[in-house]
Amino acid sequence: MPNKTRFPVLTLLARQRRELQLHERNLEESVRKRTAALRETVEALRQSKERYQRLLESITSYVYTVRIDQGEPGQTQHGPGCQAVTGYAPEAFQERPYLWIEMVHPEDRAAVQAQARAILTERRPQSFEHRIHHQDGTVRWVRNTLVPHLDAQGALASYDGVILDISEHKRAEAERSLLEAQLFQAQRLESLGNLAGGVAHDINNVLAAILGLASSNRERVPPGPLAQSLDTITSACMRGREVVKSLLYFARKDMAAAGPVDLNLLVRQIVHLLDATTLKRVRITTDLQEPLGLLEGEEAAISHALMNLCVNALDAMPGGGALVIRTRRLDAGGLEVRVRDTGEGMTAQVLAKAIDPFFTTKPMGKGTGLGLAMVYGTMKAHGGTLELHSEPGQGTEVVLAFPPPQDTRSVRADPAAPASPQRGAALRILLVDDDELIRLSIPSMLEALGHQVQTAESGQEALERLAAGLEADLVILDMRMPGMSGSEALPRLLALRPGLAVLLATGHADQEIQDLLADRRNVACIQKPFTMAEVRAKVLALTASGQDEKLKQTLFST
Repeated sequence: MPNKTRFPVLTLLARQRRELQLHERNLEESVRKRTAALRETVEALRQSKERYQRLLESITSYVYTVRIDQGEPGQTQHGPGCQAVTGYAPEAFQERPYLWIEMVHPEDRAAVQAQARAILTERRPQSFEHRIHHQDGTVRWVRNTLVPHLDAQGALASYDGVILDISEHKRAEAERSLLEAQLFQAQRLESLGNLAGGVAHDINNVLAAILGLASSNRERVPPGPLAQSLDTITSACMRGREVVKSLLYFARKDMAAAGPVDLNLLVRQIVHLLDATTLKRVRITTDLQEPLGLLEGEEAAISHALMNLCVNALDAMPGGGALVIRTRRLDAGGLEVRVRDTGEGMTAQVLAKAIDPFFTTKPMGKGTGLGLAMVYGTMKAHGGTLELHSEPGQGTEVVLAFPPPQDTRSVRADPAAPASPQRGAALRILLVDDDELIRLSIPSMLEALGHQVQTAESGQEALERLAAGLEADLVILDMRMPGMSGSEALPRLLALRPGLAVLLATGHADQEIQDLLADRRNVACIQKPFTMAEVRAKVLALTASGQDEKLKQTLFST
């Protein structure tokens, strides 16, 4: 091997080769690091671009600047966020100088132009809301805020505008307003219902007094003009009782006697009846889902409500038309019935008041205004809903939605009356009512039937008189009294005198009445106001022994 000290060139070459190898390794490492860093930079740039794109797509506002040239708007620059809000890129506004006003909703353009002019003269910040047409065709709500920029001389040099998309806020605001309106309507109807219940009670007492005196005197007078007058008074009272009954339907809060109801069967029965009375001027069709299933409710009340809707529909089509009744099962398990007509329809103002009691558009003497109010009360008592849809000239559709059946509530069987004094025997009756008109009028009716009558103006007074030794075969107990109500007085009366016959006098037999009658064979109810014939049948049925089935049915009818 050559001696390196003797050949310096070889030594230099070897050193240079080693340095070159080291440099190559360092260069490779440097290139690798630089490549990795470049990849990281590219990836970061890609992520940044994606993040910017996401932000750009989700941004709900953007800024634009308007330059003022000799007092008039000139060059306008739109920020990149305008595409997310309007759907148009900034370049589109450069290519179409009037795009900013073209995209504004036609109904709002005048206001937007007025604000643009106002910023030039008033030179103070302004903010207003308006609608725009997005490039995709949807309508958006925006808040447009203008901020002026003044030069050193106080002249308007430019102004900035901030466009904020407030569409979601507007939607939420509209939904909240709708819910508030629905809540207000429900509260208003609830207040009207409470008022109606109180008014109906007082009217019932007035009618009861008139009817009681008319009935008792009618029994005493021979046929003639006076008898005819008393018959007219009786007929007028009975008509008033039906009006009050409808009012109480509106005020009710529960069902008196719920049971299984075949909605389709009710509809068929109503249609069969209407077919025979409409003289074919209205074409009635049904679209009934089969099988539909049963709902839990009061068959008579639901039938009354449906008939009322159909009669209203017929009245809305004096020149003829079509009436369609549909039934459907709801996804949640409830049932729905729709009654639609092709009649005159209602304006928005009429529709807003349609459910109010005593509101009617029918001529004087053609309607009481209680029809839809009664339907509303029936649906409320059943836990359901009532919807009205109508437009002038487009007819009306009423939608009744019943909830799924709850636990089946059994209907109380008619009990047998207890052994009491003979049918027709003179009874000792205690009449308990807080209304002086009732205490002055009803005794004459009962005395005309051969009974002896004592009166008490409260449940407490009745208890005190019985405790003091007053003998009574029957107590006629008003359900609605101040202080101790009839429902509170009844168990105390029966505890004091077990087996005492009690006739509950009420304007409407609701669930509370049914609960009081349950398992009490010596308690029945009678609807106020009542005629002499009605109270005679009730008293006889309640106090008769060995009564037949017909009397048993009479006893618990309302």
